[in-house]
Amino acid sequence: MALIACTECRAEISDKAAACPSCGAKIKRFKWWLWLPLAAVLAFFALGASVPQYESDARAARNICEQSFARGAVSSLSECNRLYDDMIVKGKKP
Repeated sequence: MALIACTECRAEISDKAAACPSCGAKIKRFKWWLWLPLAAVLAFFALGASVPQYESDARAARNICEQSFARGAVSSLSECNRLYDDMIVKGKKP
């Protein structure tokens, strides 16, 4: 338990106190639980915006190819992986 200064009267009070015993001022606390969901949403959008379009297109093409493999239209999964790799290489070129 640490001692902190009251923001109103500067008296030393416990960091666990809800209010200052000298002047009765309420102690303001950081409400991290309010900021945590906001930070999670911002991180989600920041990470989602950082994925290049060509990578999303390559993933979609590979998924379609894998579905075709499951139906028997494509002979091997290595064809799907090669398609994905080719699209990534083409997308990275300026």
